[in-house]
Amino acid sequence: MTSTDSCFECQFTNYVNECLLTITHSDIKGLVFNLYEDDIGCFSMEIVGTLSFDDLNLQWTDDEIDNFGTREEPFVWQDENWEKAQERVVSSLRNMIYKADHKSILWTVGGIAVGFVDGNLETVR
Repeated sequence: MTSTDSCFECQFTNYVNECLLTITHSDIKGLVFNLYEDDIGCFSMEIVGTLSFDDLNLQWTDDEIDNFGTREEPFVWQDENWEKAQERVVSSLRNMIYKADHKSILWTVGGIAVGFVDGNLETVR
């Protein structure tokens, strides 16, 4: 799915909700929102479910058990730079987490992190 700037948060929220509705593993403890820079100004995101979550040991991200089809169909958007892209995803996730209609999906896991695959992770919850 490709997003335009004017409706990023709506499209992002719809994409995440559709993906997370497919969760079939009750043992998912963590969610990683992996970000990639594809071309100049073009970014993509996949969502990975993991068997563990440990904010002090980043190896938890290697315990992947599901990617909810997002590796094959990532969320794609354009942004100014990688910092802005990550900030936009983190902000949108935090908004989703604290809205009542999304809590049940995003509060069932031990933790949620966002980051570029070759960079640092930012824990969102």
